[in-house]
Amino acid sequence: MPIHYYAGLHLDEITTELGKRIAEDQKVNPLKRPLVVVPNQNLIPWLRLNLPKFDPSHLSLNIEFTFLEKAILKIIFENKNIQIYEEDSALYQYETVKRDCFALLYQKQDSLLKKFPEIQRYLEEIPKMYYLADVLTRYFKDYELNRENWIKDWLGLETKNLPNDIKKDPYWELEKNIYSEIYKDKTKPKNLFHYLEEGKGLPLRGNLHLFCLSNLSGTYIDFLKEAAGHSDS
Repeated sequence: MPIHYYAGLHLDEITTELGKRIAEDQKVNPLKRPLVVVPNQNLIPWLRLNLPKFDPSHLSLNIEFTFLEKAILKIIFENKNIQIYEEDSALYQYETVKRDCFALLYQKQDSLLKKFPEIQRYLEEIPKMYYLADVLTRYFKDYELNRENWIKDWLGLETKNLPNDIKKDPYWELEKNIYSEIYKDKTKPKNLFHYLEEGKGLPLRGNLHLFCLSNLSGTYIDFLKEAAGHSDS
């Protein structure tokens, strides 16, 4: 899958390059809507306004601006023939993960927190348990994007040698047990991390334009390298 990356110190210069590439793509497939990934919402109206200024035709039509997570899922869903109306149910949503984390803490706190009496005392109040579920869900999302080796270890997908001081940390073990328990049910929808892993082996098609992105997580970088390297893309 062709991936085009635009970055630089001058927005007008990289916007011109973006416009040229989109024009080339539309000559090949005029009905295909270009997919442009931006880092924030503020760039979208700026690009809508300025792309025509730097384009010889002074036109900039039918371009889809989105964010990286949505763009990647869109491409993977298209490859897997998941329809737009199925997307919400096909993805393990953040709020659902938080709810399941809360349910797990509520139902199995005696076994999960056996070695953590201080946490058990803290969770005597239901609102505090809900707050902890929210914090853990945010942590898990961050780990999926920035500590891929932890998640693969927790899911049994890969057993790389993690530092012993991490494995000896009782709170690391607790997080591992909670995460593994949440995701052991294979009937649940897949989350972003699972789709990224699955997408690495798919013959993804389409052009992806990355505009002014920086500080990408290791998980995203690994996926983009794999996606760009497929010979049949």
